[in-house]
Amino acid sequence: MDSLSLTVRFPLGIYYGHKSDQSLDFSPSPARLHAALLHSAATGSCAEGGQPSAQSLAALEWLELNPPSGLFQPETRLTAAGGSRFMYRDVGTVTKSGKSFAIKKEKREVSDGIAIDTMFGFQWDFCPADIAEQLTLLAEDVGCLGETHSVAIIERADFTPNIIRDVDGHPFKLGGLKRDTPAPGRTKALTESFNAIRKENGPSVSSDKAKISDKQIVTQQPTSASLGSTWYKAVDQSEPVEAPWEMAYLFKLDRPIAPAQRVEASAALHRGLISRIGRGAAPVITGKYLDPTDQPANRLAIHYLPRKYAQQFGVDHPSIVLFVPPGLSAEELEQIRQARNLTHLWSRRLKKVKLSYANVAVRGDEFWPAPEKGMLRLWRPLVPIIPETRRVKGDQVWSLADSGLLSIAYVWREQMTVTGKRAYRSLRDEAESHGARVFRARTFAGTSGNYVHNTHKHVPVQPYTALFDLGDLASPTTVSMLGQSRHLGGGLLAPHDIPNEGRND
Repeated sequence: MDSLSLTVRFPLGIYYGHKSDQSLDFSPSPARLHAALLHSAATGSCAEGGQPSAQSLAALEWLELNPPSGLFQPETRLTAAGGSRFMYRDVGTVTKSGKSFAIKKEKREVSDGIAIDTMFGFQWDFCPADIAEQLTLLAEDVGCLGETHSVAIIERADFTPNIIRDVDGHPFKLGGLKRDTPAPGRTKALTESFNAIRKENGPSVSSDKAKISDKQIVTQQPTSASLGSTWYKAVDQSEPVEAPWEMAYLFKLDRPIAPAQRVEASAALHRGLISRIGRGAAPVITGKYLDPTDQPANRLAIHYLPRKYAQQFGVDHPSIVLFVPPGLSAEELEQIRQARNLTHLWSRRLKKVKLSYANVAVRGDEFWPAPEKGMLRLWRPLVPIIPETRRVKGDQVWSLADSGLLSIAYVWREQMTVTGKRAYRSLRDEAESHGARVFRARTFAGTSGNYVHNTHKHVPVQPYTALFDLGDLASPTTVSMLGQSRHLGGGLLAPHDIPNEGRND
């Protein structure tokens, strides 16, 4: 037995590809590599009479039974964040309508691609020598991986994987990465799908004659038959998560949600999850504790994430995210995992929104990308924040900025030394002692009820927005949300980087 390592280089520095739902593909999967090798087997130097040889078929069928043991995922960047482009192109078909002729046009998605800083890698720890040799020969004839203009060079070369196979992986495991892989029968299924579109022996002489109107050979996504999946994990997952929310699970939505309806969408998912669990839902989900003194600083939070932010996780859809606090029991986590069985959100205003788990689990302390060199990370809310208290009376004026500092203290309450009821000013001061700051706080114009799910009877609903510096309470990559509605759709903080002028840290 030998090991086999194949690297994929893109000379243009960009990988172009779409998934079956036409969303952007962020990395070539083992299943896509298998398809490219099958094409090489039928059209390259190893082909026999326009068909794969017996040796090539044996190698491809070996891939069906043996997913890669390790992968290399390079650093990637979107070449055009948050956009979706398409074009209308002539498809070479002339149609006759009355006395006139028209060239048929089709709408085609255009991928902006993914910029990469180095190669992708696929590694098998154990591979028979003859199979490894045949796969190496097939790789030499692959011209593209992804779309036809995604020029690729596949070579046999050693590398150290940064993603390894996780035999115990599952959809809600922290750091889990799902990759499409060929399952037994995949080679046969792709071949039969190809032959169903293009006759195996080619057109006859009579059917190959020119016609006024003719059907185009339809370009379609490969069949999903015998397409499996394998779970992987990052090589280093040993460090504990230090963040108010330990894990984040992403769910894809079939359409975007307007800012004024995002709290409502989060509440709809919350209702659906509790309904799915039934009686006995954990307080960390419902928010209802028998003893209020046992209530932790943070519980399960649900927030909408616009598509441009979800793309950093390889999800080319607007998403809704479940944020799970640390320290939950196995039973509480299993209840939260019931969300993967939900298929849609619904409310009177939203109507029906399709929902599906994206198979993405992210650490709470690594949720956001790090700021670029020379930039200072501040934060701004994607949905307005609701204060948790009334205006605090006293000698000093209580402003929206003070409410923001108090909200910060509530999120990191377990790190605060101040105790006791209504110690609002002391909590505000302690948050400030950690370097927290609030800038440009101002009320938000609009219907206040859109941004709050539930509130105390004596607390006015006053949505506001601001810029936040969290000081030493959170790292630049940690996810957090502020305010009274932070558990259901309000106050999710997104990065707002500014030049770090005059500072050395």
